[in-house]
Amino acid sequence: MRKVFLSGIFPMFIFGMLNAADPQPVPKQNIPSSVQTSAAAQKTTDQTTMAPEQFKAKMNELINQRRQVSMQIYQQRVQVIKDDVNLRILHKTILDLHAKMAKQLNANPKIVPLMDKGKEIDSEMEKLINNFQTAGKAK
Repeated sequence: MRKVFLSGIFPMFIFGMLNAADPQPVPKQNIPSSVQTSAAAQKTTDQTTMAPEQFKAKMNELINQRRQVSMQIYQQRVQVIKDDVNLRILHKTILDLHAKMAKQLNANPKIVPLMDKGKEIDSEMEKLINNFQTAGKAK
């Protein structure tokens, strides 16, 4: 149960909270307007000289780097929670509260019809997948 929890629900929780503890953006500092203007001009110049292929390659590289860093943050957070008794207790409390809230929300008369509709859609999707897989095996 514990491994299923950590590999199933826990990543969703951590990814949802990935940036929750990040500091607020740094407020704009009082930089002289001449410096701001030349910095903005330099950015514009750099952007206009970069070919679209180079831009796309650089963006993909940065996106991949960000994904790697995000995964490292996630893995560190998991490890810190495992190692720290107080954080484990807090994490369990949060999950218990989340489960309690979900149970109450799902029992709410405004939510029940939507939950039923969601289950119907899930059922239709499952049937469609099964039919598709069965038809693929028949070929």
